[in-house]
Amino acid sequence: IRIDGIDQSEILGPFLWGQRAKCTLTNWKVTPESITVSGSHDGYRNRGIPVTHYREIELQLGSGNLIIRDRLEGDGEHLIEAFFHVSPSCSPRHRREHDYTLGVDDRELVLSLDRRLNHELRSAAEGKPFAWVSPGYHRKVPGAAIIAHGRLELPVVLTTTITAS
Repeated sequence: IRIDGIDQSEILGPFLWGQRAKCTLTNWKVTPESITVSGSHDGYRNRGIPVTHYREIELQLGSGNLIIRDRLEGDGEHLIEAFFHVSPSCSPRHRREHDYTLGVDDRELVLSLDRRLNHELRSAAEGKPFAWVSPGYHRKVPGAAIIAHGRLELPVVLTTTITAS
């Protein structure tokens, strides 16, 4: 998540960080139905934006669905961006409405974005920013990115679901 065009930690250069967000693990829960992990960080507050980001990731064991819940605590309207970088070996395509299909070999996943956000598919091959992937230290290769974005009033909870189709 990026808020008002500001990343959670200060990027000084490739693999070089300035001011870093302090991350906290807030919960780890395993049940017969799911595995859930959640945490938060103070990165935006340290960079002058009064927002705290909480993230919960839940793997539903029966269905295999992965649910990402991003809770943004703060006041006022903010530009919110969520970036989903895609491996060069994956072929993403817009499926319908807020859903994208991610094909790898003979398997497909469906990425379902929060319906309150606009979205776009960017390709590094088309020269668009944010669509590069780093397979290793000091290496960058063309890839793709699905970017969800919009101006929303806080507090808000955004939900993204990844399912096998």
